[in-house]
Amino acid sequence: MKQPLDTLQRIAHKRTKAPQLELTREVTPRLGEVCRDRFLVPEDMSLGYHTPFWEELREEERLALNHWIYMLSYSRIQAGELYVMATNPILADFLRPHAPAVADLLEREAAEEADHNEAFQRVFDRVCQGLGLGSWRWPTKRGHGLAKASLTTRALLGSFGSDYVLTYFLARGFANHMGKALESPVARLEEACPVIRDLALHHTLDESHHMAVSGLMAAAAPALVERPRRGPLYRLAFRGLQRMLVRYSFGQRFYKGHE
Repeated sequence: MKQPLDTLQRIAHKRTKAPQLELTREVTPRLGEVCRDRFLVPEDMSLGYHTPFWEELREEERLALNHWIYMLSYSRIQAGELYVMATNPILADFLRPHAPAVADLLEREAAEEADHNEAFQRVFDRVCQGLGLGSWRWPTKRGHGLAKASLTTRALLGSFGSDYVLTYFLARGFANHMGKALESPVARLEEACPVIRDLALHHTLDESHHMAVSGLMAAAAPALVERPRRGPLYRLAFRGLQRMLVRYSFGQRFYKGHE
């Protein structure tokens, strides 16, 4: 476990000194570029594209369904960012006595996610105006507030220690990777609004760093913090935690309902 920890600490020292992207500052003056007459994601990702009804729709209806999928997909990413914004600072406090540079990196990531969230919200507001939805706010999954509450995170750290750190970052890494399935095509979409394409590209750069950190954190967790003693009851409880995190993080029912 020494090698992942050494690599993680080197990256932490490098990343905390690097300039931080400011997506909100970049996007705000360009909100006028958000187009109502262009696809925001590739056409074949649109809601209803792979149905017989797509050919019967008018162009403005196809655009509306395309924009709906853009907002729905990014609402999932935003929910994950809100979770990281709440959880990373608590993990940073927990890990600071063991690895101060890693703690600083986690706090930087939380600040980056706050910037991402604000940038996307401003774009969302513009897209919502085009769809006639006003100041629409996506509902969140049931239990979202409890899942990201500081008391919940502190209780999980107190009960599972490095096993929770490992599980959290493993799930986060998968979520980062899944986000690329949306953002990479958007970043390459030549006919998209330039501001939408640039936002996806720059967000992908940040999230690529986060994904690398997630993998290293999961690998290095046992070396960072002592593992709790593992009896039969502990193993049952930890298995339940893993199942809950997988179901909550990757369950599709909530978002399929919005489709």
